[in-house]
Amino acid sequence: MQSSSRRPSLALIVALLALVVALGGTAGALPGKGSVQSNDIKKNAVKGKHVKNDSIKGADVLESSLDTVRSAENGATRISYKGVAGGAPQVIFNGGGLVLKATCVDANDLVITMESTVNDAAVFADSHDHDGSGAGNDDADNSYEHQGDFDAGQPVVLDGSNLHSDDGQGVEINYSNPNGTEVLVKFQNWLGSGVATAPAACFVGGVGFVV
Repeated sequence: MQSSSRRPSLALIVALLALVVALGGTAGALPGKGSVQSNDIKKNAVKGKHVKNDSIKGADVLESSLDTVRSAENGATRISYKGVAGGAPQVIFNGGGLVLKATCVDANDLVITMESTVNDAAVFADSHDHDGSGAGNDDADNSYEHQGDFDAGQPVVLDGSNLHSDDGQGVEINYSNPNGTEVLVKFQNWLGSGVATAPAACFVGGVGFVV
């Protein structure tokens, strides 16, 4: 008696193969790590929740596409100036529209100037003289307020009469410009002629904040 079983037709075999390829096509196209191509991902399919935290690096970001982050543009700027007697003026702070320059004329003469990069700014400077001994001898307070139209190109010598003749000072500067930016600068200065441990003929150390 002959068997009634029949071999599958060629058409059936082709259809089965097509089904297997269709079901396994995705796995075949993406065999492993690092194999995903840009055309494998549907537009807008990858969302923030699919991205591992802190995995996107700065080099991968187009900075011009980002809005300004206010807190990122603010912060503290260290001031550290060790002047050489007879040296040229140096910028010791530049931020928020305020520029401070220091010139070490000699061990008895340190000149610091304030400049604004914009017109119609305002600045207030307060200083506390000290004799360098730490004993408070002959210390004095001096406040110098400048007019509201502190304009660009009009440098002002900071506390000129006392900065030159005393051994050092503590200085605080408050500056604002018309766009609402505020700057606070605080520093101490020492002159080598009056303080044996002064790190330079003219030294300024402090910090500036832009808010």
